[in-house]
Amino acid sequence: MDITGVDFGVILTILAMIIKGAQDRARAAEELGKLKQQVASLEARGSRWDNRFESLESKLEVLIAAVTRIEVLCERDYKARTPLPQRSEPRR
Repeated sequence: MDITGVDFGVILTILAMIIKGAQDRARAAEELGKLKQQVASLEARGSRWDNRFESLESKLEVLIAAVTRIEVLCERDYKARTPLPQRSEPRR
């Protein structure tokens, strides 16, 4: 069986395509691994931010409740110190 130059070139081309395809798959798998690692890292960071926001939100609720109590006490104190308006004599 004679292998001509064209047949040898076709075989080399096919082998080169197979090798190139394997390299591309390896590169794509590596990039996918990096992307998965980045996603996991971002999810962890997002979870930490969620916890921080929940903590801030609960502290804000406590502050709002305290300010509301202070407003009520100030209003009650103001009403206690302010004399009631005197009724003027009825007009005739």
